[in-house]
Amino acid sequence: MSSTLAAVGPTRAHRDHHRHPHRLPSPRRASPAGRGGPGPDLGIVGKDALWETDRVHYELLDLGFGGCRLVMAVPEDSTLAGPLTWPPMLRVATKYLGAARRYFEAQGQETELIKLYGSVELAPLIGLADAVVDLTATGTTLRENRLREIVEIGSSTARLIANQVSLRTRGADVQRMVAQIRQGVDAVAA
Repeated sequence: MSSTLAAVGPTRAHRDHHRHPHRLPSPRRASPAGRGGPGPDLGIVGKDALWETDRVHYELLDLGFGGCRLVMAVPEDSTLAGPLTWPPMLRVATKYLGAARRYFEAQGQETELIKLYGSVELAPLIGLADAVVDLTATGTTLRENRLREIVEIGSSTARLIANQVSLRTRGADVQRMVAQIRQGVDAVAA
């Protein structure tokens, strides 16, 4: 089953397909998603990664694991709470520019989004930002850095995705694999 989740060269793909008919051969010169080629037939990715990509993938199944939330957090002593308490221009540090931008635009809130990688939660503590937008599963890292959640922007779990080319050219094979994966997910959930 793992060969369906990663690109496989044509020679090996055809050989494996005859020995293991449940595996899908990948297209010629396939490359990982994001590298300009068609990529794997299927993949597993966090919903948060899909928020930040402009590549089109079909989201086929919520796998129900790896849960976390995208939240806005501020220092414990901040007067910021809900949108009514936000200043006219809010400075927000985040790795998730796309999701944050869409959220604040929907709120009608002017923001200066500051792209950071790594320890985003330090930005308000050193005066770089008023708030952060970051992922949290338990809130422990936020609390350890004396931050408190004020808004949940979204929630994320692992998702099974497919690329457009695979669904168009090998739709029946892809759907059979999806059905098998769905059965496994349902069995675990039961």
